[in-house]
Amino acid sequence: MTLEAFTSFLVSQMPKIRKSQIKTLAALVFGLFRADNISAAAIARKMCGLVDDKHKIKRVDRFMGNKRIDILAMAGALFNMLIARLPEKSRLLVALDWTDMHDETPDPGAGRHLLRQSGCSPQHRDRIWGMAFI
Repeated sequence: MTLEAFTSFLVSQMPKIRKSQIKTLAALVFGLFRADNISAAAIARKMCGLVDDKHKIKRVDRFMGNKRIDILAMAGALFNMLIARLPEKSRLLVALDWTDMHDETPDPGAGRHLLRQSGCSPQHRDRIWGMAFI
């Protein structure tokens, strides 16, 4: 799948999210799949495009620091999209990074709460196999 096709697909799956944010998310996902590690710089360096790495790193940093991005809406749309494409009896393992949760302590019920708040559909919630806290 090309970046353009993936971006179009995400736009069709996330109608309530700004197109510019979806385009950046798609570019980041492509960079993440090609990166050696999950640092912002590594992801940026593997993003498609003709601009210098310096500008790609700035794009990643701006996206991750953007307070207007609705992480729960994106997470819910991605959960629904992924689960809908799994084979019938398959389940999805979700890993959550709690490093930016400030004073909150991760607990086993928090992952289910995130799924409810994200807009992940009820029939899809049952196909989430577990939550791994990293």
